[in-house]
Formats: sequence, C-alpha cells, structure tokens
Amino acid sequence: MNKQHKISICTVCMNRLFHLKETLIRNIKDNSDCKNLEHVVLDYNSQDGLEDWVKENLFEYIENGRLVYYKTFEPVKFNMAHSKNMVTKLGSGNIICLVDADNFTGLNYANYINNIFQTQDDCFVTTIGKRKVVNPLDVYGRVCFTKTDFALVNGFDEFMRDYGFDDVDFANRLELLGRRRIIIKDKHFLKAIKHSHSERIKNQKIFNDFKELFILHINPSKSELLFLFNNKTYCSGIIINKRTVHTDSPTNTIKPKQYKTSMYLASGDWLRGKYYTSENNIIFMDNNKETRGKIIIKEGKSNCISINGKIYIKTLNEEEIEQAIYLNSTLSNLNKLNLNLSLNNISPNKEVAGRGILYKNFDYNNILNIQ
Repeated sequence: MNKQHKISICTVCMNRLFHLKETLIRNIKDNSDCKNLEHVVLDYNSQDGLEDWVKENLFEYIENGRLVYYKTFEPVKFNMAHSKNMVTKLGSGNIICLVDADNFTGLNYANYINNIFQTQDDCFVTTIGKRKVVNPLDVYGRVCFTKTDFALVNGFDEFMRDYGFDDVDFANRLELLGRRRIIIKDKHFLKAIKHSHSERIKNQKIFNDFKELFILHINPSKSELLFLFNNKTYCSGIIINKRTVHTDSPTNTIKPKQYKTSMYLASGDWLRGKYYTSENNIIFMDNNKETRGKIIIKEGKSNCISINGKIYIKTLNEEEIEQAIYLNSTLSNLNKLNLNLSLNNISPNKEVAGRGILYKNFDYNNILNIQ
C-alpha cells in the first residue's frame, strides 16, 4: 500500500496581507480532500494587520488543526532565505511545500505532490527549470522537498540576504545532493497574483536604505551603476546586458541566443564601501580601506557628478530606479549561487539556519526558540 505522506504547505508573509486575503482561504479549501495536511503561516513581523485578520477569519481552521499560525516579532526587514528556513522548520510534515503569499496552489495540489513522492524516490518538485526558464517568475519559489533533505543541505543559503535566486540555489544544491528535479508544468497549479518588481523588493533593506542612483552609459549593452545609500555606504558595478551584447553578430541575428538571466555583473560582485561628503566633494573608500577617488559635483548641475573625467547622470525616473534596485539585489544573490556551484557547496550555512523566537497560535506566554 502506498504511504500517505504528511504534507505541510508553508507560507511566509510580511506586509502582504492584501495577497494572503485572496490566496490562503482558497488554498485551504482547494486542498480539503488531502487528509494528512496542514497549512503553516509564518507572520514575519508583518505590520499590516495580518495577525488580527487571521484571528477574525481563520480561527476555525486553527481549532480543527488545518492551519497553524506562527509569529515572530524580531525581523525589521524581509530576509527571504531566513524566513523560508524558519517556516520549513515549523512544518510538522515529512514533505514541505513552500508556497508564496501571492500564489494559488490549485485544486488538489497536495494530493498531486503526495502522489509524486509516493512513486518517485530521491526527488524534489519545483517550478524552476535547470537551464532555462520554463515557468513565470510569479510562481518561482514554489518547491517541495523532504524534511530530511532540507536538513542535509542545511536549508536556504542565508548569505543570500537580498532578493532572488535563493530558490534556484536551493534546487541546485538538492541536485548536488543527488536528488532528481521534477518540474511542475501543469498550468492548473501555476496561478499567482501578478505584481511589480517594487512589490517584490519593498520590504528588503536595500529598498528602504536607497538614496540616489547615478548611471554612466558606456555603450548600448554596458552601463555602470553607482548607488548611494542613506547610511553613507555605496556600491557600484558595471552591468552587461547579454541580450544586446551580441546584436552585431550575424549568427545571433539568425538564431538569437537564449539566456536564463539577461543581466550580469562584469566583476565578481559589487564594489562596496563608504562615502564622505565635504563641500562639493564626495570621497569614496571601499571596504578594503582603499580610496577609490574623489568625486566632484559639477557646479550648477546637481544631477551630474564627475569622476576621473567621466560624467555620471543622476536618474530621477522611478521605474529606472526600481529596476536598478532589483538588479542590485538579484545580482548579489546570483554571484553567491555561482560560487556555491563552482565549489559544489551543498551546505553553505555554517550555523543553524532559520534561527529566531516565535509564538504559536496567539499563545504569547510560551516562547518557541529555533537555534
């Protein structure tokens, strides 16, 4: 007789109540036929009334054990990898299914996952292709795995503190462990609420620390981005667009190259450091304590700065700023992903993943400590 796995559908929410109101109750009802199932919601210190909404609308599911609600008051900003590690550890099932707050599971998703793990050994299920994009970005983050395999890779890489690629890296490391990737292709299970990049990153630290962006356009496929942050730190890097770098190639004209990611950093990572202002000067010092140089603000042109004779233009275009912040965040994580692959690093977290203090089902007298 096939084993009925205990499945935990786990969702993290920080200031996304407007999404969870549309998805959570529907996901609970759409999976009501799966008997050995729980839905786990981690309130990652949400400030938008999530706690009150759960109390008022979902208490019946908490009482019958279908829903388990956890809250942590510690996070100030959203940390994707840490929150996923935390909610995974809270799931009591031997199969964990991560579902973002803006995702609809689809009817009988839990039974679909259970059938796969009944018939397939040493596997994990995901929406993420290995070499190319096979599903929309909105359903990335959907991954199902055994609790045992999660422990063997020590969770999501918490060195990835920004947005994006943490789920791709996690899938890569499960493959390095010897697990087979099974990709969800049925559109019935691939529905999500569409939203902008700003919604994806607005709870990230970088989004809230941002002050100014200056751009040096080098050529049609290459630009240098210079970010200034409110805490007197900066980062800069040359971005290369793969989709335009080969546009003058006849071969590319006949058969355009396909890329999983269209942008990449020319160097291994962003150059980071601190900056100091003095009169009309800005002095940059990188994290190796080497002075990068003096930047002189052009008189009468506050939207321009000059460094070594090159003119950087300050952008005030909100869409351009949003895209640049998104790139800043995702490319940092992409570099860490590539490093893990090159080193065959199955378990990059050197400490316990998902640490934190939590409370279960509104019981604030009993502290749960993950350490």
